[in-house]
Amino acid sequence: MNIISNLKLDKGVRDLDLARACGMTAREVRKILYELKDKAIITYIREETLELLEYYYYLNPDGIANFLAARKEVKEEKVEEAKYPFPEEFSIYQRRRLYSEVG
Repeated sequence: MNIISNLKLDKGVRDLDLARACGMTAREVRKILYELKDKAIITYIREETLELLEYYYYLNPDGIANFLAARKEVKEEKVEEAKYPFPEEFSIYQRRRLYSEVG
């Protein structure tokens, strides 16, 4: 989560700067950035000079909204699966429990 908190919406951040800010290696940061890019949470701009090639990563608001909407749908499906036992069956379970207790 440290990496996401260091990214910005409007201005890109280099992977090396993220690594320094998070106290991680550049390789670890790149691995996380690639995963976030695959989920469309972040995007990047590639800048090429004669000496080096740099990538500037920044948050993608549309990608974040789509990711959260998909997660919400999955969560709602899980909630529906958790509604067992059904109300008519619940009374049967309760009766069994009440009458099976020694009193």
